[in-house]
Amino acid sequence: MSAVSTVFFEPLDVLFFRDHRPFDAGLHSFGRSTFPQPSVIRGALRTALFLASGARFDSNEPGFGAPEPWVTPVLGGRKCPGSLSVRGPFLARGGAGGAGLQPLLAMPADLDVRELDPPPGRAGGGSPAAARERELVRSNPLDMGALPAPRPVRLHRWRTGDEAPLAEWGGSLPWSPVAAGKGGGAAYLAGEGIGWYLGGEDERRTVTPGEGWVVREGEALEYEERIGIQRDAATLVVQEGMLYATRCLSFRRGFGLAAEVDWEATASAGGVGLEGVEAARRRLHELSGSTISLGGKGHRARVHVREGGVVPRGLGAGEAGSRLRAWLLTPTPFKTGEGGVPEVLVPGRGAGLVSIAAGRPVATGGFDMAGGRPRPLRPALPAGSVLHFDWTEGGNMEGWWTEALASEDRRTGFGVALMGAWKESR
Repeated sequence: MSAVSTVFFEPLDVLFFRDHRPFDAGLHSFGRSTFPQPSVIRGALRTALFLASGARFDSNEPGFGAPEPWVTPVLGGRKCPGSLSVRGPFLARGGAGGAGLQPLLAMPADLDVRELDPPPGRAGGGSPAAARERELVRSNPLDMGALPAPRPVRLHRWRTGDEAPLAEWGGSLPWSPVAAGKGGGAAYLAGEGIGWYLGGEDERRTVTPGEGWVVREGEALEYEERIGIQRDAATLVVQEGMLYATRCLSFRRGFGLAAEVDWEATASAGGVGLEGVEAARRRLHELSGSTISLGGKGHRARVHVREGGVVPRGLGAGEAGSRLRAWLLTPTPFKTGEGGVPEVLVPGRGAGLVSIAAGRPVATGGFDMAGGRPRPLRPALPAGSVLHFDWTEGGNMEGWWTEALASEDRRTGFGVALMGAWKESR
C-alpha cells in the first residue's frame, strides 16, 4: 500500500468558496470566492467517502450509521472530525484524467517576478504572456527591506531585532507592511523552479527562470460573475428582493485542485489498523472518475485518484549551524504560547528565526457541527509565506515543524511547508 494518495479535482463548472464573511440573500448582494482553505477540501472528501460507505446524514449513530468499521475512526462523525490526514489544496495542471499532474505552488514571498518589456522587433507578436520575458528577483533574508520590486500584493517583512521584540507581540503581527507596486498579479512556482528554490545553492539576486517555472494566476484561472435569486424552498417561487451576484473561480482547461491523503498519518492519529486504512484507501480510489460536490452553490468536480504524492519533498534533516527556509504551501495558524506568541517564533526551540516574508494574514475558522456554531477566527500566515531560520541544533526539520502545529490543523491540511536551504543573495 502506498503511504500517500493524490486526489485531483477537475472542475466541471465554476467553483465558489466562501470565506468567513456573511453572505445572506436579502442582506448581502455580492459574494466573492476565495481560493479554498484546507478545511473545504477535507470536508468534501469526508462527505464523498461517507456517502460511498452508506452513511445517512440524518442518523445520530456513530459514523452516521455507515456499516464499515473503518468509517468512524477515519472519517469521524457529528462530534469528531476523524483521523483522515489531508495535505493541500494546491493549484495543479494535468492532462486528461489528471495524467502528468504537476503542482503549481504559491510563489515564495521572498521572490519577485518581474515582467520585462520584449526586445525590439518582438513587441506585439503572439500572446502577452509569450511576448514578455520574466526574471526572478530574490530578496536577502538578512535585509528583508531591500527587495527592489515589491509584488502587487501587500507584503510584510520583518527581521529579528530589538526594534520588534516578541514580548510586545500583543496579538498583532510583529512586522511592517511594505507598499504595494503594480505588476502582473499572483504567480505560482512550478516544474524545475521548485527544486531550484529549495536547493538554495544559487546565490544570484536576479535569475532568468527556466521554461514553465512561473505561471501567472490568469494563465490557470479567471473570475466569472454570476447573478442569482433566492427561491422559496417549499414552493420554488422566487422571492422578491433576494437578487445576488457571486464572483466565482473559473479554471482553464487542464487546471484544477490537488490534495494528498497521508495514510500513515491517518493510521497513527486514529489508532486504525492496517486493514482499516487499506479499506479506506480502496474506497477513496473507487471514487476516481466520479463527480462530487465541491464548494458552495452545488457546483461539481470530477475526482481522479492515483497512488503517490504530487508535491516534492523538501529537506528532511539538516546539520547544526545550517540555514533553514520554511516555504508555506497552505495557510498556517501556529500553536501559541504565553502572550499569544507563536511557539515557532520563540528562541530555544532548535531554530532561531532570522526573518519573515509574508502576505497579508488570512482568517481561518469553520463551523463546529457538534456545538452548532461557527468556530472562533484565527489569524494564519498565507500560502507563499517564507520563514528563514538558523538551524542551531540540527536533526529532523520536519518533526520540529510538526510540533509547531496543532494536530487537528495538520490533519486538515493547514501548515503544509517545504523545508529548504538558503544563502545570502548577492
